[in-house]
Amino acid sequence: MQSAASAVQARTDNTVLGHSHADHRFFSAMAIAASIAILAGFSRSYFIKAFTLAPPLPLFVHVHAALFASWLLLFVTQTLLAARKRLTLHRRLGVAGAILAVLLVVGGVATAIVAARAGYRGVPGQEARDPQIFLIVPLRDITLFAIFAAAGLGLRRKPQIHKRLMLLAVTGALMPAGVSRLPGMSHFPPLIGITLLLFLLACPVYDFVRQRRLYASYLSGALLSALLFAPMTERLASSPTWVRFADWLIR
Repeated sequence: MQSAASAVQARTDNTVLGHSHADHRFFSAMAIAASIAILAGFSRSYFIKAFTLAPPLPLFVHVHAALFASWLLLFVTQTLLAARKRLTLHRRLGVAGAILAVLLVVGGVATAIVAARAGYRGVPGQEARDPQIFLIVPLRDITLFAIFAAAGLGLRRKPQIHKRLMLLAVTGALMPAGVSRLPGMSHFPPLIGITLLLFLLACPVYDFVRQRRLYASYLSGALLSALLFAPMTERLASSPTWVRFADWLIR
């Protein structure tokens, strides 16, 4: 009996360990892929422009870019630290991550409003009719990021939920801005939605294949993000209530 119980425990341990190794590979790969997609999207509109003879960008744009790039770097670093079982350093950096998340939200809202005041109407090829209408897009993204990041940090003692919510904070909130700026994407809006859905669905597909289960916390967040993709956001942005609110924010 003891031998049989030991064999069952060994098989269980091996299964959990296998899931753990697979999780680390999956989440590390997703963190890197999502960060590359976002940075590639901003390569022409910021990174290349910032180091060429193009007109200099305002200071608030550089601050905004530094905050978001720092978050992506920290996000990738944290997934790699978890994969290497360096959990003490992972937790210490988590404190810095919480502070950075707050700065990112505050900076993101401020940048969106300042850009709207300057007349920014969106990515070339997808410009909104006026800045007030486009303003809902960055505010949507930063609101979703705040929700997912806060939930993920609050549930940090539940690793399986924590890492999925932190992934969602990137794929469900920060990716739209980067993906919409990838070469050719602005002329094919449906392709933007498909790309974002592929990133959003990668995690539940992985969970079902590897564990035969789905996480309600991730699915509800992914559904919220998907529902607020361009078509729904455009309807909200065109409403008189939003236009009045955006006018108040800008002026």
